[in-house]
Amino acid sequence: MEDILRKIQEFINENKENFTDRKIRIWEDYVNLITTGIVSTELKNAMGEVDIMSFNRIINVLGIFECDHCGEYHFIEDKCVTADNYELCDDCYEQYTNYCPHCEQSYYDDEVNYETIDGDYCCENCRDTGDTCDGCGRVILSEQCSIYAEDTGHTFCENCADDNVYYCENCENYVEEAHYVEGRDGYLCDECYNECYTEHIHNYNYKPTPKFLKLENEKNTKEYLGVEVEIDDGYDFEVLGEVENDLGGLVYWKHDGSLSEEAEMVSQPCTIKKWLSLKDDMEQAFGKLVKAGFRSHDTSTCGYHIHISRDSLGKTRQEQDDVIDRIILVTEVFKDELKKFSRRRNYHYCKFASESYSDYKEYEMDTLEKCKRFKDNCTDRYLVINNNNSNTVEFRVFRGTLNINTFIATLQFVHNVANICKKRPLKRFDGIKWADIINYTKDYKELKEYNRLRNIKSTKVIDLFKNEKRG
Repeated sequence: MEDILRKIQEFINENKENFTDRKIRIWEDYVNLITTGIVSTELKNAMGEVDIMSFNRIINVLGIFECDHCGEYHFIEDKCVTADNYELCDDCYEQYTNYCPHCEQSYYDDEVNYETIDGDYCCENCRDTGDTCDGCGRVILSEQCSIYAEDTGHTFCENCADDNVYYCENCENYVEEAHYVEGRDGYLCDECYNECYTEHIHNYNYKPTPKFLKLENEKNTKEYLGVEVEIDDGYDFEVLGEVENDLGGLVYWKHDGSLSEEAEMVSQPCTIKKWLSLKDDMEQAFGKLVKAGFRSHDTSTCGYHIHISRDSLGKTRQEQDDVIDRIILVTEVFKDELKKFSRRRNYHYCKFASESYSDYKEYEMDTLEKCKRFKDNCTDRYLVINNNNSNTVEFRVFRGTLNINTFIATLQFVHNVANICKKRPLKRFDGIKWADIINYTKDYKELKEYNRLRNIKSTKVIDLFKNEKRG
């Protein structure tokens, strides 16, 4: 206490001309009170009995204060108070405070070192009343625009939002995860996207009890063909439900993990005659899908898979296997022709036997023995002919299509291949040409026209006995 009293006394002595006689007497009486305990009347009147010993009261009466930085005493009129409540003299305020240009306040203890999105710096208080961008880490002040991503809870400045955030055209929220919908020329968040189309699309494992469809006047048959047509890029998802209703339960929709956005149309198994009778209905359905922005051929992912019932290929398992061997042989001998027919550019999901990664391919699969060996040992389902289903044989080679004539021609082709392999004895199977397959059923005009448009011509023949001496 003595040091403090001495400092104040020195300040008074140095600035005596700025103190009134009354203030000097009150100070002297206060010092006397501290040292002797004697209270003068003038001191009591100036400070009051309650504050008679108060140090803060006496320096207020004197009109002075102690600077929180330099510790020296100064007149109150020279006192500057910072936003964080520090009392500083003019010089210390000028040298040792940080000015925040946004709240226009100066701080002594709090640093103004939080970078804002406009390149300035702000104080902690301005930072806390604004947001911090989760992209660049800079402060978004309360008066500046911030964008909140509903799905992640992250906040972005406008600049970072350009690279991280999408605007959902449906719920009008900003999100970090979204699906671009070409037809709308905009984005949908996951929730809106799923609400828009999952009502009509089952999960990948969905498999209802099959309904085998044929014409009323058709005899009993075991030959049924089921199709999977993958579609992508659409935007009017209600059309999927409309197509399903229009076709009277002929098809249903499933998710497909190989597609970037959409689904695949899966049919009930139908006879070839039933499919031909449905041509007009399927054409209308395809037209609706195209109008809604869906694509199949004009994508990089979509395929058109056709399943044929295994039981139709023979009475016994061995007979069925023999026919499948011949089907694989046909796809290998006429590989180049089939590639042209399929319209595919990428065969990653439907490799030819001779182009697969199997140890049993033995390069050129051009004999029945090699095809049989491959079929019996290869478990890969991503082949031109997938033999791993228990009830069907799947032709996976064709590119997706929403063209009705291509759709029908491909069904006719699969029907012809299966039947020529099943019904021709080996003697007549030897020497088969591409044209024999195309013309096997005389009234398949769609198939013949499609083959003509694709300009597929071939002089190859199946030579079952090329490694044997002909007698």
